[in-house]
Amino acid sequence: MATEASDLHLGPDQYPLLRTAGQLHPVPGEDRLSGDELRQLTAELIQRGDAAQLEDSGDLDGAVTSDGVRYRFNVFRRNRELCVAL
Repeated sequence: MATEASDLHLGPDQYPLLRTAGQLHPVPGEDRLSGDELRQLTAELIQRGDAAQLEDSGDLDGAVTSDGVRYRFNVFRRNRELCVAL
């Protein structure tokens, strides 16, 4: 799917959201991510970063590379739940 989205936002028990022109829109055809699915994803991202920073400041910035493309991420807490922006 081609899109001009700048970010992908993931929260527990929420539909994935794309930020396009400053507005958040659900990703068509995608189901809500369960809290367990999101915790698994954040655990993988946190392994790549500094878990102590997440505990101290409530968020963690980092990057991952897939197929030669670098993706930046931010793991943060909202209502005591971990969320991710890519």
